Amino acid sequence: MKKGKQKQNSIGKWLLGAAVILVIAVSVLVGRALSNRKQFRQEETSVDMVTPYLGVRYQILSQKTALLNNVPQGAYIVEVISESPAEKGGVKENDIITKIDGEKLTEKGGGLVKVVSKKKVGSEIELEIYRNGEKEKIKVFLTEE
Repeated sequence: MKKGKQKQNSIGKWLLGAAVILVIAVSVLVGRALSNRKQFRQEETSVDMVTPYLGVRYQILSQKTALLNNVPQGAYIVEVISESPAEKGGVKENDIITKIDGEKLTEKGGGLVKVVSKKKVGSEIELEIYRNGEKEKIKVFLTEE
């Protein structure tokens, strides 16, 4: 019986050793895979990101503020940056941009930045603006910041 137990112990030790080697091998492979995945993600995110640029400084008008001032809700233009797409397109200080390509600008919707950031550099957008009590539409070509 001792030989049978000894044989079982040998097989058990061998199986345990094989399992340890298997766990180490899997750990190494998983580690390499994760490392490669991390490197891939870094390469993926290191692509040059171009941000569409309009060229205004603004204050989003909440629904409450718009109602109190008897103006539409939107992006109140505080400043138009010199030589910017906005200036070239005809946007002026004190304008209120109410829509971009038909999409309303609201506080809850993320405002001007969120809507513009979804556009592509070089694309033409249509701004609906409120100026001196009247609505106008202006076309602007977004550039790279």
